Amino acid sequence: MTITPSHSAMDKRRLIRVLADDAYPTDFNIDLGQANSDLTKRRLTTHYRLPKYRQFNIHALTLDRGFGFDLLHMFNAVPVRSWKPFLVTFESALPRVWELKNPTHRKMFDRLTRKLCSDKCRALLALSRYALRDFAQQHQGEPYFDSLWQKTRLVYPSVKESPALDVPMTDDLRVFFVGRDYMRKGMPIITRAHKRLVANGVPIRTTIVSSLRWLADDYIGPGEGYNIDAERALLDQPGIEHHESLPNEDVMQRVAASHFSLLPTMHDTFGYSVLESFSRATPVIGTDTCALPELIEHGRSGYLLPFENDSVFRHWSAIKGRWADGYNDRFRDTVEAAAESLADVLQDVWERRGEYGALREGALARCRSHFDREQHRRVLEAVYDHVASPGSRPLPGLTIESLESAQPLDGSAL
Repeated sequence: MTITPSHSAMDKRRLIRVLADDAYPTDFNIDLGQANSDLTKRRLTTHYRLPKYRQFNIHALTLDRGFGFDLLHMFNAVPVRSWKPFLVTFESALPRVWELKNPTHRKMFDRLTRKLCSDKCRALLALSRYALRDFAQQHQGEPYFDSLWQKTRLVYPSVKESPALDVPMTDDLRVFFVGRDYMRKGMPIITRAHKRLVANGVPIRTTIVSSLRWLADDYIGPGEGYNIDAERALLDQPGIEHHESLPNEDVMQRVAASHFSLLPTMHDTFGYSVLESFSRATPVIGTDTCALPELIEHGRSGYLLPFENDSVFRHWSAIKGRWADGYNDRFRDTVEAAAESLADVLQDVWERRGEYGALREGALARCRSHFDREQHRRVLEAVYDHVASPGSRPLPGLTIESLESAQPLDGSAL
C-alpha cells in the first residue's frame, strides 16, 4: 500500500515549504502539484556569476542557504552553504565536477561529496537506470560509497497527458525533430535519412526546429575541421521545413500532428521530448543509448536504432576518445550508419502504414504506465513527508546488487 496522506489531512496541517530551482527539468521531476507542500521556484544555480565559482559546471552547486524553507529539492546541484534538509534529483554523475586532477576541482568535489554523505542529504533520486549506472561508477569502491547508495532511489520524470489527435498515415509520413544542439541530438542523421527516403519515393515531410547551435569544443562536437556547412546545407531539401525557434505551444501542436518524433541522439542523459511526445500519443524513434531504451519500447511505442555503446556506461563508446585523432571520422561514420537505420525503419513503417495506429496506442500506454503525473506526484508527497519529518533519517535506498533491476519508487516503503 502506498503511504500517502489524504488531501483533507494535508489541508489541516502546515504545508512543507520547499525550495526548488526554476529550470526546465523541474517541471518533469519536482513541480508535480504536491498537495502537502508549498513549492517556491527560483534560479539557484547562479554561482557561475562569481569569479571564485565560475570555473565549475553551472549545475554543480548552489550557494542559496534556503532561509525560510523546510526542505530544498535540487536538480543536480548540491546546496553547499545550506544546513537545511535537502534531496537531489540527478541525471548522471553527482557531484557534477569532473576535472579531478585539478586541485581546486578535487577540493570542490570532496566538499560536495561530504555534503551528499551528510544526514542533511535525505534522498538521492536518480531519474533513470542510466543515471544510477553513471553515479555508481563515479563512486563505487570509495569508502563512503555505502552512505550514498543507501539513500539512492529510482524515480522517473513524469508528464501530464494531453489530448491526442487522430493522425492516420495515408498520404504522407510526417516526422518532427526539436533540439538546439543539432549535431549532438542527431539532425545530420535525420537529413540524410530524409534524402534516402525521397529517393525511394516515400512522401516524407520532415519538420526541424533548431537554432543550429554547435560548439567545436564540447564533449560531443564534432571538432574543428568537420564540414558543418555541408550539414546545414542538407536542410535545403524538398520536404524539409526548418524553424530556428517556435513557441512551445506550436512545438507541441506539431508533435501531436506528426507520425513520429525523432531523437537519434549521440548522447542525451534522458530525453524529455520523448515523454512529451508519448503524452500526445506520438511514438518516438531514437538511438539505443543512455536512458532511451528505458523510455522507448522497440516496436510498441516507437523504435530504437542500433548504436555502438560503451559496455559499462552504455553511452556512445566514442566519447572516451573525444579528443583523439580520427574522432571526426568516427562521428561521420556513426551518423551515416544511424541514418541508414532510420531510413530503413521509416521505409518499413510506410510500407506497413496500415499497422501504424498500434504505435500511437503503445506510446500513450507507455506514458500512462511509466510516466504518469498523478502517480509520481503521490510518490513525491510520500518522500517529502518522510524526509521533512522532525528527526527523520535518510530515505531507504538500494543495494548495489539491485542496480540493473531497480524498480521506480512507489512510496510504499516509506
